[in-house]
Amino acid sequence: MVINMKFIMVAIGSHGDVYPFLGIGAVLKKRGHTVTVLANSYFENATNQAGLDFYSIGSADEYLDMIGKSGEPDMRRAICDYLFIRPMKPVFDYCASHYIKGETVAVCNISSLGTRLANEKFGLPMISINLTPMMFMSSYDPPLFSIQEYPVWVPRWAFSIAIYTAHRVFDRDLCPSLNRLRKEIGLPPQRRVLGWMLSPYKVIGLFPEWFAKPQPDWPAQVELTGFPLFDEGHMHNSVLSPELEQFLSGGDAPIVITPGTTNYKYSSFFEKAVEATSKLGVRAILVSKFQEQIPRNLPAHVRFFEYLPFSNLLSRTSAVVHHGGIGTLAQILKAGIPQLIAPWGIDQFDNGARIKALGLGGVISSKRCTAKSLADAIYVLMNSPEVHERCKEISCKINASDPIHDTCRIIEAFGKTVST
Repeated sequence: MVINMKFIMVAIGSHGDVYPFLGIGAVLKKRGHTVTVLANSYFENATNQAGLDFYSIGSADEYLDMIGKSGEPDMRRAICDYLFIRPMKPVFDYCASHYIKGETVAVCNISSLGTRLANEKFGLPMISINLTPMMFMSSYDPPLFSIQEYPVWVPRWAFSIAIYTAHRVFDRDLCPSLNRLRKEIGLPPQRRVLGWMLSPYKVIGLFPEWFAKPQPDWPAQVELTGFPLFDEGHMHNSVLSPELEQFLSGGDAPIVITPGTTNYKYSSFFEKAVEATSKLGVRAILVSKFQEQIPRNLPAHVRFFEYLPFSNLLSRTSAVVHHGGIGTLAQILKAGIPQLIAPWGIDQFDNGARIKALGLGGVISSKRCTAKSLADAIYVLMNSPEVHERCKEISCKINASDPIHDTCRIIEAFGKTVST
């Protein structure tokens, strides 16, 4: 074991992006290392609850502003600005001032351009963390960007062209800002971003091989562990509230309906979902950070909560309807229950397609569905013996693994190589 390494953990993103780093960081700290998390101020309290040092990269208002762009035409640019561009210089400056050769290792989102710059400029050892298969952009296993699956007759060269085009879009969006900072710190211009920004030493995929098999065009330095499965329930052993306990004990196991922590434009979908539960005669729990999108005067069989630790809740529910975020998806798989994914962007279409292909759930359009089509899709999943059997099988597989500790062992082994 490496003794007292200093880890800089760069975790820019939403809850699903940040919490895996808190879980990994908490274990590294227990093993005797020093861990500082660089994240948006919105996540300072969560970082403190995990027992880790915190350094602010951006204000909470910036995070909320990014959320406010969800579903709008300029959403891609807002996310690009929040994830890649704004954090770039403050992350680089922090790494530059805190790097101690032989002691410091950076562990970062794959979007952390500032960490990669510090690696290139000073030799800072770094490990990139990838949470979703989509970001490897494989032409052998091409990512989905819509509800429609690709026809089987589409040749691989067509996917190669599409992925090349996607790379060029990233280059167009990021290279101007990246190269201004590169010039400022004395580095030559960089024409390509996506391949360059990954650690040249080690990239850890936080998902299992059965979820996404490694492809010939993935980076050679990729190593997979598994879903980190870390939320607030792990930080302070939170118990469910008396109100929730009373509802759970008052009837059949409910379904959970959530759009994730960043989507505040789900009002129409929630209305359809409540109507669908009435048609089915099932109880439901709505979970959203934004109360304004919840229908007023909910029926007696439906309850609303702003946040619930899924690690403590889902084993007592019957199914989940959600957006397809990788963190939510993984908690559902662990609980061994069916899931219906209604994606709205980013990696969610691809995640949904994988869940469907694995026989663990279904996918429905979040914009085009009706209360009837939603009710029909939920009914099919909840009454499918094959889906339930497959969910139990995968749940056993997940519960028999320990991805966070496996990830920490890889990080420590890497740290040992750079400290000698």
